[in-house]
Order: sequence, then structure tokens, then C-alpha cells
Amino acid sequence: MTKTRLCLIGNSHLAAMKLGWDKLVEENDPLINGHSITCYGAPRDMLRHVEVRDGCLVPTSPKVRKQFTMLSGQERLDPNDYDVFLLVGLGASFKRVLRLYNGCRWPGVGKQPHMPLVSSDFARSLLIEGYLGTRLSDMGQKLMSVTNKPVFALHEPLWSPRTSPCPGDHDFGWLNAVASGDGTALAALFRDSLAAAIAPWVCLLPQPDSTIEEHIMTRPEFNRDADKDISGSGGGKDAAHMNRDFGAEMWRHHLGAMRP
Repeated sequence: MTKTRLCLIGNSHLAAMKLGWDKLVEENDPLINGHSITCYGAPRDMLRHVEVRDGCLVPTSPKVRKQFTMLSGQERLDPNDYDVFLLVGLGASFKRVLRLYNGCRWPGVGKQPHMPLVSSDFARSLLIEGYLGTRLSDMGQKLMSVTNKPVFALHEPLWSPRTSPCPGDHDFGWLNAVASGDGTALAALFRDSLAAAIAPWVCLLPQPDSTIEEHIMTRPEFNRDADKDISGSGGGKDAAHMNRDFGAEMWRHHLGAMRP
């Protein structure tokens, strides 16, 4: 059987996908038969130090080159080595919606009369412009310049309720948005604006409902021990990253769509 060679490109959110894949391997899950994965990535926004050179994606920073080598065994990403590409995280976050929501309201959304009122089209266009500027959009454009193979994307996970908040930290208004009853509308706006922004280069695979509660938050079981699994810190203080069960659920939901 010819394997479908999947190439994952992302930031720290790659960890959940890799751990989830390893979980499926351990369980001998037939879902992954005929597939292989290779990961390329670097923390935070470090993939800004990647350029297109000789038909490949090449790190321009020694730190990113080291990350590529550590994860994939390769110093550069040659698209000819893969059949399908999956972008993971890379700044495509719901927090951008919350920042807008915290500063204004639009018809049907926002309960604070003192906030500026904008049109729904303005809110959507502002978000599209913002998502166009993310690393996810940038990597999609770079891939399109060197290959015509399918490129899919997973946005950064919706946050999970913290079990032990970091001192001095905040939740960007997540809990207020839940309490307001605007979660459904905000979730729809997030998916629509992000998908529209990256549509010329990338097909968005949204977070599945099986992992979501209150429309805009990830269920706590998919966040449990994520900080220990990813950074080794433990303590339940990381609401943004998810665990191996989350990664496995993402594969179960989306792998079938990622065809060459």
C-alpha cells in the first residue's frame, strides 16, 4: 500500500497532534493505516524566519534550523517529499475575535451600550484582515508558491477553563463572552472570517464539536495535563494547549478529509 505522506507545519500546538498520533499508533488504530506524518515547526512566531528558496521552505535562523532538524531530521522542507500539508496553530486564534468583542459591539452581538457600535460587515472584514496577517496565512502562501498539493489548517485550540489561573493573568474575556450568551455568534464569526481569510491558499478544518463546550471553549478533559505533556511544567496553568486525547480526537475527525 502506498502511504499518504502528511507534512505538519506549526508552532507549539503541533505537540498535541504529534502526541495524539502516537496514541493512535500505540492503540493500533486502523485509522492511520496507510499514512505517515513528519513535523516541522518552532515555538511561538519563530516560523517568520522561513523563506522560499529553490522550491523549498528554508529556515533563515539557526534556532529554527535546529528545530526543523530535531523534529523532522531535515534542515529544509522539500514539498516533493509529501502528499498533503497540514498547518497547525500559527497565530490563528479565537483571541482575535475576543479583542474585537471587548472593544465594540455589532448587531445582535455585545450587550454593553457604552461600546462603539459597528456593522457586522465591518467586524467580519476587520477579522479577515487580521487573519490575513497571521503566520498561518503566510505559510499557506509560501506553500502555494512551491506546490499545488492540498494544504489544510487547524486553528489554535479554543481555550479550556483554567484549573489554576496564573497570578496576574487574564482570560482575554473568554468567560465574559460565555456568560453573555454571545458564544454561538462569536464562534460562527471566528470560523467564517478565518476560513475566508485563508481560502485562497488553505482549507480550514475547524475544531470538532466533540471537543467543545459553551460554543467557544475546549472541554476540560482535552486540556488536562497538557502543560505536563508539552512543557513538563505541570500544575494545570496552561489553558491554551491541549493534550494527546485532543490530538487523537482531531485525527479521528479530520484525517479522512486530508486526501492527496
